[in-house]
Amino acid sequence: MAQNKKTSAELRNEINASSADARVLLSALFDEGTFLEFGTYVKQGEGDFEGVITGCGSVCGRPVYAFVQDKTNDKAAFTSAHGKKICALYDSALKAGAPVIGVFSGAGAKVSEGIDCLSAYGSVMAKISEAKALIPQIAVINGACGGASAVLSEMFDITIATDKGERYLVPNGDPIGSPDIVIGETELVALLTKLLSLLPSNCEEGTVIGDDCESINEPLDVNAYIDGDVKDLISALSDDRAPMYLSENISKELVTALITFNGRVVGVVANQPTENGGALTCASAKKASRFVNLCSDFEIPVITLVNTVGFKGGCKNYLTALSDLAFAYTNSEISITAIIGNAYGSAYTLMGSKSLGASFVFALDSAVISVLDPDTAVEFLYDSELKEASDPNATRASLKKEWISGPASALTNARSGDIDDIVSGTELKQRMASALEFLA
Repeated sequence: MAQNKKTSAELRNEINASSADARVLLSALFDEGTFLEFGTYVKQGEGDFEGVITGCGSVCGRPVYAFVQDKTNDKAAFTSAHGKKICALYDSALKAGAPVIGVFSGAGAKVSEGIDCLSAYGSVMAKISEAKALIPQIAVINGACGGASAVLSEMFDITIATDKGERYLVPNGDPIGSPDIVIGETELVALLTKLLSLLPSNCEEGTVIGDDCESINEPLDVNAYIDGDVKDLISALSDDRAPMYLSENISKELVTALITFNGRVVGVVANQPTENGGALTCASAKKASRFVNLCSDFEIPVITLVNTVGFKGGCKNYLTALSDLAFAYTNSEISITAIIGNAYGSAYTLMGSKSLGASFVFALDSAVISVLDPDTAVEFLYDSELKEASDPNATRASLKKEWISGPASALTNARSGDIDDIVSGTELKQRMASALEFLA
């Protein structure tokens, strides 16, 4: 007796009903009517359709590819077919030169599949690696993200976690990793839309240049921001006063952000003087190198705002973190550095110095650049004078003042040629904008 077959419309309705949550996200993200799904009817045997939706569409008119794990469909268990769908998506995205968004919300591997499932994980890892530095990859943790899926998400360029997201390596284990952005689920689509607008579609496009920009002659006195929260300065430099901060919850001694500056998207790396004196720690060095590498991958210029008291260790891999930072800056194509406050010790060298390849280096006339911090320099160089002084404290203060205005001054250090120009706080914005125009 012949069985009744479902029509394509009935099948589509069944699929849509079983993955409603995932499709709501896709509908909200992509321009209306533009999303094209791949492998809609792929399934393992006679079971449910695969718990991942893959496809492409337009976001504000630009092509974008996405896969979304559908936790309502077999808890989005990762299978070999699941992996094949994601790999096929990557092949298309690489051919088109368009970004990939991956939304993770699954329970991990389908244990009953055994090694086939594990091999599929490896294939997806290989595709993510192949796409590295070619197209932007954004991971979204919007639910459970365990085991090898957690590894996959960490391989992406930028990781976003919603208030429902959690990564772990073993079931019921402690959460791992620190996402670049943490946000409420209701704000996710707006965030993704803005982030995509700040990133080029691929490595060959170069940084995004918009039509709207604030005049570089709009008054801005950087001196007013030197001792305060550097985020206020970054916001003041941004055309729309709305920087996209990354890794805010990691090493607050350093701030990284994407902004539009004079109509051009740039990356900003800045020491945060209100946190530990803007010290270059192990964590802040890792944070800076990862961000500078991201900018280099997609030809996004880097502006570095230096205001640091120097090194402060605290981890076993400190030297590795510092060497990685040096490599990152030497690989940066367009890099502009502004010394706006203190620049002590080798932290001066590592924070985008001329010797590491910076295209332009500016220093405010009030900048203090010293091999040692002034207090230590005075104690080291003038030990005998201090011991013989009738009033050591007064002598120490006088020698420190002389050190800051002499050997540690911006003018003295500029004579080496490692600083291109000394500028006032009211000039810095215009000089950096002009430098970007010449370098782009």
